[in-house]
Amino acid sequence: MIFDYKERIEVKISDCGLARKISDGQCTNYGGLVGTVTHIAPEIFEATQGQTIGRSPYQPPADIYAFGITMYQVCTNANPLYPEVNNSLTLCKKVTEGGRPPIPKSMPRVIKALLVFSWHQDPERRLPASEIIKGLEGFKLKEEYSKPFSLKF
Repeated sequence: MIFDYKERIEVKISDCGLARKISDGQCTNYGGLVGTVTHIAPEIFEATQGQTIGRSPYQPPADIYAFGITMYQVCTNANPLYPEVNNSLTLCKKVTEGGRPPIPKSMPRVIKALLVFSWHQDPERRLPASEIIKGLEGFKLKEEYSKPFSLKF
């Protein structure tokens, strides 16, 4: 939800009750796919297909991936994210093979970089939340970026 208070914009993100505090010593582990399929990280798809053994794939990098997809949607107003995909299995294959939504040429370099490193295929190479915050704080919102970037499909 985005609230406009004339002087500032405040964004609130909700999780539908699925999230857990990291300080609780546990991450989300539901034993299957949980969440909005377009925002599920590739390692989650791979784990549910039996390709990953060990710890739960629901680690902080999976949340960073979902954040990157959400940031993309906010910046572009894109719906659907993958117009060429018509079912969840095709989406799963596309994402696990590295497919991502197209980034408009008009997107500011800082936002483009944050997206690319938020949804990187390798979870270990995704930016930590602290780096994303630094990048967003350093980005000065200019008049030409105050509207969503339009994508033509």
